[in-house]
Amino acid sequence: MGLKRFFIIFLVYSFVLFSLTLIFAWKAPGHLVSDYYWLMAPFFLLVVILSRLAIHRTIRKNPRQFNNAFLSVHGGRLLLYLAILLSYAVVFSQDAIPFIVIFFIYYVLYTLPEVYLLYRELHQRSAG
Repeated sequence: MGLKRFFIIFLVYSFVLFSLTLIFAWKAPGHLVSDYYWLMAPFFLLVVILSRLAIHRTIRKNPRQFNNAFLSVHGGRLLLYLAILLSYAVVFSQDAIPFIVIFFIYYVLYTLPEVYLLYRELHQRSAG
């Protein structure tokens, strides 16, 4: 799968998730919705795209560097996520729990298809 197709899939996916988040925020009680819920989809989309570009750029130069690139990029993402969660919890302690819950849900909802698409692409490359 090419980068363009990957980006289109994640753009549509982000739009759907953002729409569902807006519906949830509209219907749910206020204490369940973080003040910054609307930033989650664009943030995770940006992180996924930048991660994919970094991995793609590295393996295009040297395909044997995939493992290092993957682990480095995802390790950096993990540190970024932890820094965001800890900073938010300190600065906005009254809103920390809804933010962390929504952040974790988005993390799972973005990680699963990203890993699935990457696995599928690697499997196709090794088979053909």
